[in-house]
Amino acid sequence: MELNAENITALAAAVGGPVAVFAAWLGYRGGKAQAAAQVEGVQLQLNGEREFALWSAKRDAYASVLAAAEAFRVSFNHATRVTSMYLEERLGSAKAANDAEAELRQNLQALRLSQSSLRLSLNATESARVDDLTALATKVFEGFGDWTDALQQHQGDERAWARLKENHEQFSTSIHDWAEAAQSALAATSGVGGGPRP
Repeated sequence: MELNAENITALAAAVGGPVAVFAAWLGYRGGKAQAAAQVEGVQLQLNGEREFALWSAKRDAYASVLAAAEAFRVSFNHATRVTSMYLEERLGSAKAANDAEAELRQNLQALRLSQSSLRLSLNATESARVDDLTALATKVFEGFGDWTDALQQHQGDERAWARLKENHEQFSTSIHDWAEAAQSALAATSGVGGGPRP
């Protein structure tokens, strides 16, 4: 075979065609791998964002319950002070005592609503802790009613006060215990910076 321009062109075409096909195949495989890596990266990012959104919702629900429990505790202290001043010391007014009891009732309702919201984010064990906290708040509220009734009737108010005080102390301790458990639960799912772990 003689090397002339025609033969060189034919030889280049014979070798170049398969090389071009091979290069195209390599480009296709590289592009496919790059696209798969991009899709995987997007999926990881979306999963991370989803977990962060769930963690944030849980943290917000915990904060709502804690704020409602603290508001109930503070309004209880206010209601007992105002009611005691009115019924025992004849200071203040019936309106102030009634308003304080209404605020206590509203804060109990807010705690119950935040409890319902939190149930959407919790497992059964964690939900039971919130249920216990709300049950204790309800017991405190009912005990407050028993105590005010006893004060008004001038009968057994010391026993009613002792029960109420005991229930309130249990409730206050439960707030602290519940807050620590909530903090631990959030920390167990958080990474650096307070967000969820990927």
